[in-house]
Amino acid sequence: MDAELKYILELVRGGNPDLIGIDENKLAQKAVYHRATHLIYNKLCSLTPSDKVSASAVRKLKNMHHSETLRTLALTDEFKRIGAELIKAGISFIPFKGILLAREAYPPGVPRQFADNDLLVKEYDVGRVESILYKAGYTLQKNWQNLLELEDSVEFGFARSYVNREAHYLQFDVHTKLAMGPGRRRIPDMFIWKSALKDELEGIPILKLPAETELLYLCWHTLKHASCRVGWLRDLWFFIGKNPELKEDGFFPKLVTLLRTRKVAAMALRLAGEVFHSQEVLNWAKSFSRSAFYNRNPLFNLDFYLELRDDLPGSKRLQRDLALLDSPGDIINYLLTAAFPHPVLVPGRSEMNRSRLAPSYIKNRLAACFRIFK
Repeated sequence: MDAELKYILELVRGGNPDLIGIDENKLAQKAVYHRATHLIYNKLCSLTPSDKVSASAVRKLKNMHHSETLRTLALTDEFKRIGAELIKAGISFIPFKGILLAREAYPPGVPRQFADNDLLVKEYDVGRVESILYKAGYTLQKNWQNLLELEDSVEFGFARSYVNREAHYLQFDVHTKLAMGPGRRRIPDMFIWKSALKDELEGIPILKLPAETELLYLCWHTLKHASCRVGWLRDLWFFIGKNPELKEDGFFPKLVTLLRTRKVAAMALRLAGEVFHSQEVLNWAKSFSRSAFYNRNPLFNLDFYLELRDDLPGSKRLQRDLALLDSPGDIINYLLTAAFPHPVLVPGRSEMNRSRLAPSYIKNRLAACFRIFK
């Protein structure tokens, strides 16, 4: 682990690290990637001139800090505007992550950086949601979906331009499913919508996920990408702190057992416990799956997870995902899906459908599966 990442981790734990041996340009780059711009900028502003922080480094982080603040305000306003239109049209929706997590989980005065508004809607409402976003000036992001992910749900990104030097667009991500594990593992729709709670966010009536369902989603969201951002581990940490009953009432363990996601919960919580040096969270993680907790494969090493990378090779992604599946049936299903992905054929999205069914894509998936067992 390099000095810049160690500096960021020490800051998120509430420590007071020094800048000895720190490359300021690398620190600024990692601050953006790990969603720690506000944290580092505020730290540098508190230093005295004797700490020898270059004016250019402070200026660069200041620009990014202001840019992120402006985007957060703009995304909040857009949520209120689009949310009001959805309510007017009689469309049920569940916001998650983004502004909701910032308001409900983070302590007062601690900002959460987010780049878009995520909305969960019912699949038959997608067309009406699209129409509302189009009328509001948004356009569909072509090739938005990562074709290396084994998705079977309709997920689209809509963006529109706005004035910001660092972040040039605002985005809504529209989901019809919530992932809970590798491959096609999804939280059942009926469970989500029947257990959703009525609430209000920024003056807009909303539905929201129960705490245990949201925690399960956050666990997989932390693990599913090619690499992990420190900001996502902060999400877990603050969310658990805000909902201490999750460790006491026993419903979350029952949920992950019922949905066969014990290994996902164990690994995500282990990483959060390691980052924040919390033995309580580590013990909780161990209670879900000792085999996942003690898995010392380099793919589950904290240093590896926090490396900056665009993607994982197919064979490594499959190897990692297989280790996070609880049952033989889920493993078999995952391998079949990995080799022969079954996309939802979406009318009007021919470029996505073609790419998922292309012979070269199928060939690459088969080759990745073969390398695992070679």
